[in-house]
Amino acid sequence: MLDKVKLFLHKIQLKNKQRIVKDKFEKEGLTDDVLEQQVEINTLRRELDLPDDSEFIHGEFVQ
Repeated sequence: MLDKVKLFLHKIQLKNKQRIVKDKFEKEGLTDDVLEQQVEINTLRRELDLPDDSEFIHGEFVQ
């Protein structure tokens, strides 16, 4: 049960970080900082096996 709670909290934290990076990207464009933060988020998603909710999976393809 605790693992599910921790996983849920990680998912919320990643979602919040993604929102911040998206806002920063819209204001500043693609900067080194934005890119580094996005790589960090993607790495954590991969390690925790938490896909981005905004990605749509159609068959074997991700959009």
